[in-house]
Amino acid sequence: MQHFENIDEIFDFATALEDDAYRFFKYLSNRAGSVALQNLMDQFAEQELEHKKKIASLRAGKELIASQKVDKLKIPEHPALSQQNDFFDYDEMMNIARKKESASFRIYDYLAKTAEKEDFKKVFSFLAQQEAEHKNWLDQQSPASDN
Repeated sequence: MQHFENIDEIFDFATALEDDAYRFFKYLSNRAGSVALQNLMDQFAEQELEHKKKIASLRAGKELIASQKVDKLKIPEHPALSQQNDFFDYDEMMNIARKKESASFRIYDYLAKTAEKEDFKKVFSFLAQQEAEHKNWLDQQSPASDN
């Protein structure tokens, strides 16, 4: 796992993860088996952009980190993709999206638990919380089959 020397490195890392998540959901959108599913993945990609804006606000000192409780996540141990088709149906795509958000949550949660500096812990905990909210949003869209 990456070692962070300062808070700017954390923000750079988090921004890169959000950029990756945005591209990932746009990729899924282009492989959606229906217009409705494409719109849903586009909506989720937009949520990733909003997450990136929150990170920028944190970096600029415009947003405070507030702790709030998020319901316990059902996180699979191995988020690897197994789909080989060009297009995905709703259940396949939702499961892929859940796995992506779960993986992001686990990264931030681990970094929060292992960070030595308190301000680093707060930022990583906040980012983990954001990913947990995304995962819970996905869970509300449709029951997961492999969570």
